[in-house]
Amino acid sequence: MKTVVIINHSVESCGVYQYGKRLANILIKSEHINFIYHEIDTFNQYINLCNTNLDAIIYNYHPSTLPWLTNQNIQNKVPNIGIHHENEILIHFNYILEIDASDFPNSIYRPLLNYIGDKIINDIPIIGSFGFGFNNKGFDKIISYVNSQFDNAIIKLNITSAYFSDNNDQTEAMCHIIPRKEGIKLIITHDFMDDDQLLTWLNNNTINIFLYDHMHGRGCASTIDYALSVNTPIGISDSYMFRHIYSDEICVYKTPIKDIIKNGMVYIEKYKTAWSHLNLIKKVELYMLKAIFSINK
Repeated sequence: MKTVVIINHSVESCGVYQYGKRLANILIKSEHINFIYHEIDTFNQYINLCNTNLDAIIYNYHPSTLPWLTNQNIQNKVPNIGIHHENEILIHFNYILEIDASDFPNSIYRPLLNYIGDKIINDIPIIGSFGFGFNNKGFDKIISYVNSQFDNAIIKLNITSAYFSDNNDQTEAMCHIIPRKEGIKLIITHDFMDDDQLLTWLNNNTINIFLYDHMHGRGCASTIDYALSVNTPIGISDSYMFRHIYSDEICVYKTPIKDIIKNGMVYIEKYKTAWSHLNLIKKVELYMLKAIFSINK
């Protein structure tokens, strides 16, 4: 059995980290490849790892999170496979593990989580959203849209601080100055929740909405992986980061929020099915064994 190491950095408050950790937790269940997960923060740690018995390395790569890795110091004993989260690739990898799931259903590398929990039905709609406190996440726009379409609602925003810089304080201040009707309640928290806590929080909302700016060229948003892991409708903007699940029927700019809620899971259930753990493992195994190790499996 081939041994493949998955390299990630170690800072939890980072979307790139969270993607890599979710992916690794799924792939280690493979019965045909021995996937091993390692968090590496220095070149010396990397060299020590390269001196162990392995057959390939997968890098959960972003130039901000693995700044010590260069074309000059990357090892060349075994294949290097890159996962890249933006269009800019500074490292020449032998292979790319493509995570741009916009080629649905052919690309199925979105690591969803398995969540089993009871659905709470709320008398007053609860509109939720979460993410790191960047101004381009559109938290203020969520408040405006909810206020214009509802007389009574609870808006719950969980805005956390990212290690690689954000504008948390400024983002929250923008939210508080958006006009709201008397019946629109705003709750903003800053807890960095673990996966189980976050999934329960998302599942208990009536709808989860993400209104990012367009941001052409950016990678697919990991927030959607979490939102798809629960049984709650999703509303989105036309951001490039949502291209992998986009349809007018779930776009808040094209369809009223109440209609998106009414439609339930109709327009997103196919993604939950296609991006199952079993399908993801099979797809990665096939790619690794055929393309990289030249083994017909």
